[in-house]
Amino acid sequence: MSRQSLVLIAVLLAVLISPAVAKTIRVASHMAETSSIVAHADLFSHKVNLHYPDQFRFIIFPNAQLGRETALINQIKAGTLEMVTVGSGPLKLDPRLGVFDLPWLFEDRAHALRAITGPLGRAVADLLEREHGLVVLGIYETGFRHIVNKVRPIRSPEDLVGLKLRVTGSRFRFEGLRLMGANPVPVPWSETFTALQTGVVDGAEATHPGFAEAHFDEVSQYLSHTYHVFTPSFLLASTAFFTGLSADQQAAFRAIGRGITEEAFAASATIDARFRTALEGTMTINQVDTAAFAAAAAGVYDTYIGAHGDAWIEMIRAVATRAHPVPQDPSGREEAQWR
Repeated sequence: MSRQSLVLIAVLLAVLISPAVAKTIRVASHMAETSSIVAHADLFSHKVNLHYPDQFRFIIFPNAQLGRETALINQIKAGTLEMVTVGSGPLKLDPRLGVFDLPWLFEDRAHALRAITGPLGRAVADLLEREHGLVVLGIYETGFRHIVNKVRPIRSPEDLVGLKLRVTGSRFRFEGLRLMGANPVPVPWSETFTALQTGVVDGAEATHPGFAEAHFDEVSQYLSHTYHVFTPSFLLASTAFFTGLSADQQAAFRAIGRGITEEAFAASATIDARFRTALEGTMTINQVDTAAFAAAAAGVYDTYIGAHGDAWIEMIRAVATRAHPVPQDPSGREEAQWR
């Protein structure tokens, strides 16, 4: 056999036995690398890499490096980005998803986990896939939302009257807070620190990690633990990317996304507790009269049911442990306040 033939055989063998080049998967987020939703992406990528060693190379882009939340979702829909991990952005895609913005619908994190891993989660994922062209690999959480402001402690609806409050989400979150007495103002998250600093708004509502990461404690003094809304998060893939995977890979991605739900919730709880502790050292914190707030905001349920029915609300209530759930502090430090 000629030397040329031997060289050709060697090259072919090298190609055949060499590992395939890992497929790059970009996972983008609008939130910081210390956020819970980026932790969810890390967890998912780790599990996939255990299942498929050396087949995928995940690159996570936090801090809105590839765009803000709406832009990231649009990139997924257009197929120009492989995956995103986002918060409440998908709720704006369909008014039915405003169910997550109804106040005091979830009694605690465990209640939300039961709902999301049950019929509600399946219905939400089916809606986003069937009608909005997204691949839903997981529904997790960004946590319960609270209120910060620089004017006074918020203990009752009367304390909210006249306060300009930065709000995001569906119209149901806006309406709920308006019924509680606030003047909701839509301000982009990236502009909220300056808005607080300059008086464009008096306060904002978000989660403990959101407040801490954005340094809102530097421009607002009071943190009122309202637990008024539980916000899910979403791990999404583009249809273009997902259909390019093999059938085995698609099944594994879906199974892993569902399978890490409890771990993702646990990671969120740990991160929330860490940022809450940090804020306790820099802000004046108070509890609220939950019953008074819930009563004031009750009318928003009529608005939602009138527009979209009560099927999803009943799915959530069906897995509650109490007939009329009110939120409980996951740390247990305020549990007596909610009963």
